Amino acid sequence: MPRTATTTRPANRALARHPRPRARAGHDIPEFP
Repeated sequence: MPRTATTTRPANRALARHPRPRARAGHDIPEFP
């Protein structure tokens, strides 16, 4: 895991690993209203 990505934005990791990140729920995913 890149230390920069984890330190700057931990959400980036979730975005790349999970198709439906909770942090961005409803923001990028139309599945969550």
